[in-house]
Amino acid sequence: MKTLITNGKLGRFVVKLPERLEEIGNDYFKMCTDFIHPAKDYAVVAIVYKDSLNLILTSAKKRQPTQLAIIPIFIKSGETNSDFINSLSLGDKIVVAASDLSIGHHINSPYNKITPDNIIRLAEGDVEVTKQSLAMNNPVCFIEFKLVPVSAIHAKLDKTNNNFTNPFVCKADIVGDA
Repeated sequence: MKTLITNGKLGRFVVKLPERLEEIGNDYFKMCTDFIHPAKDYAVVAIVYKDSLNLILTSAKKRQPTQLAIIPIFIKSGETNSDFINSLSLGDKIVVAASDLSIGHHINSPYNKITPDNIIRLAEGDVEVTKQSLAMNNPVCFIEFKLVPVSAIHAKLDKTNNNFTNPFVCKADIVGDA
């Protein structure tokens, strides 16, 4: 978790930005979305953006869109006959096409304060935060929410530990120094 103190145009704030998805926790997702009640065959998906804070802050100054790495997270769905969707749990990583997410309905949660736009607004006018962001080595996470049809969710990704030794790329000491 990266803690920053901003002193920008909106005032002084303590901002804690998670550096790993595991630092967010399902409780946060739940609290931010309790007020959302999806219609039949629709689902609420969290979009976790993970990138450099400096990239976010400088792209805002340049007024250019950024291509951020995203992790779609299942939050909840409305009533559905899909056994697959009904088997998903809050916090499951899922596969959703970027095009489906882009046309999904954006849901602005007043409880979610770690959106890219909010962090940009809090840091606006604070030169020190921009300097600190240059020295940050780890990417940080931002969250937004989308409402998509359940048919847009194509797979669930689990945490299965795979002890697979790749035959094409492996450490030199495993096969002997060549």
